[in-house]
Amino acid sequence: MDFQYLPLVRESINIIEAHQMRLWMESLQKFAPRLVILLCQCSLYKEGSVLIVECGDRELALQLWRYHLKALAICGTIEGLVGAKIYWKNCNAPYRLNFARILHAQNSHLSNKNMITRLTKSHPNLIEADYEEICDYLKLWRSQGKIVTITSMISNRCLHVNDRVTAERGVLFVPSLWIGVNFMDLWRESMSDYQQLIDRLNSSDSGGFIPGYEYNILRVDGSFARYHKDYYLVRDYLSEPCRISVANSADWELLRNAPAG
Repeated sequence: MDFQYLPLVRESINIIEAHQMRLWMESLQKFAPRLVILLCQCSLYKEGSVLIVECGDRELALQLWRYHLKALAICGTIEGLVGAKIYWKNCNAPYRLNFARILHAQNSHLSNKNMITRLTKSHPNLIEADYEEICDYLKLWRSQGKIVTITSMISNRCLHVNDRVTAERGVLFVPSLWIGVNFMDLWRESMSDYQQLIDRLNSSDSGGFIPGYEYNILRVDGSFARYHKDYYLVRDYLSEPCRISVANSADWELLRNAPAG
């Protein structure tokens, strides 16, 4: 073997491993957003079947150690890893994790199997999510460029919209102007679409999730448009049941212009 090519081989291996880490992180975003938010602040690579996590400081390492051991163990096991080492700046002795031991100590085989099944689903189940978990998903979706709206299932008033919405899509120039808007005023020409949305969200068959729901609705300037969104049902957001819509900015179509004058 010509040893002059060894540095190129090592560089190629590093590039492949970095790509694998990015793909792994992308797969985690749907079901472990809190863990992803922390890991995005770290440097990640593999040493054999062990995940190496290099944190900027000990506080970040402690958060992973104290609150995310099980999620890290399950996600690492799915990826075929057996353990992890968590380092931080000026660290003399890293935290060492044995994934099999963590899973065995914290849960039965059955519950671990159920957890892995839940984590490998294509979308999160937010029906019983608490406020902190919902906020984690809001951060995650925003980082992906998604437009997110939260609407009360009781009053149909808008409780939250993020800053990814554009004036072209939403008409209103400032996202905060959406807060408090009663969407029932906008559904009045397409009540069948609204009722189908509510019925499907409340149906036990949907599991509180409707992917790619397409509907027509009035806009605040009187124009009429078609939108395409994912919808999640949440039992308790700010003490009331809500629906969360998640959409790409381009997933809409103008059907009718606003009235002249």
